[in-house]
Amino acid sequence: MSRLLLRTLGVVMTLYAATLLLVAQWTHHWPITAPSKLPKSDAIVCLGSGVNLHGRLTPMSRQRSLTCVDLYKAGIAPVIAFSGRVGDDAFTEVAVQMAVLAREAGVPESALVIEPASASTLQNALFTLPLLERKTHLTVVTDSFHLPRSWLSFKLAGAERITLYPSQMKGQHLPLSWRPLLRESLAIWFNALRWPLHWSLAKTGVAPPNWLLR
Repeated sequence: MSRLLLRTLGVVMTLYAATLLLVAQWTHHWPITAPSKLPKSDAIVCLGSGVNLHGRLTPMSRQRSLTCVDLYKAGIAPVIAFSGRVGDDAFTEVAVQMAVLAREAGVPESALVIEPASASTLQNALFTLPLLERKTHLTVVTDSFHLPRSWLSFKLAGAERITLYPSQMKGQHLPLSWRPLLRESLAIWFNALRWPLHWSLAKTGVAPPNWLLR
């Protein structure tokens, strides 16, 4: 039994290491296209990355919001949908704070859509899509390490066409930070297990439990 356990652990660690390598590769080699060369879409979707211990936007959340502002000003889409919350009720939802930042940068109120309830990438997709009047083509903005999982989440939620855009500005890839890469490598496999379960429950009309959506 111990030998089987060791083999299983070895397989798991090998898969995780391979996943981490892939995540690191696409994080630092994802092409950054000039906004003027992007296709037009119905909406820009900005995924939140939380707040710091003081309740303020993290650098990643700020960067994502400002990238969406640049895309909006470049005429990529007529609206920006900000999605995400934090667990502590004492803090303002990350989506609300990102929208405030966009408003201060010159985006009009009429172009802002706020989804403040989601606590995961899958919830970002499931909760944001119903708020959009037009959603045939979405431009989804997040950090490059998060883009593939975001694409799959929005596809599973019913998005028809998705353009992925990294939140780093052109020519400004962020320095390597292993913590989000390590987390993302785990999240990919976690979601690979929960997505089929969520889909099967939805097909049978059973409401998925909250832990399955997080």
